[in-house]
Amino acid sequence: MEKETKRDYEYELFNGEYFITFNVVEVSIEKKEVIIAITSQGKMSVCTFDLRSSDGRFFFEYGSMMERVFIDKFENAGGISYEI
Repeated sequence: MEKETKRDYEYELFNGEYFITFNVVEVSIEKKEVIIAITSQGKMSVCTFDLRSSDGRFFFEYGSMMERVFIDKFENAGGISYEI
């Protein structure tokens, strides 16, 4: 059995034109930051975002509209949500 990694957790966001795929690289509550690999239109980048919380749920804000992307929306291939 292969060990599951954080990168196995992903979330897809449709921005009205195309899908953007986010993969968890690292989440640090102590540093209050999250590192995410982003794939969009065939290009990949790795970005660090401020980790925020609201009603006990962690999220980061993405894009010009500062859309909230909640960490608990990230799932692995088995449909299991990412837990901090």
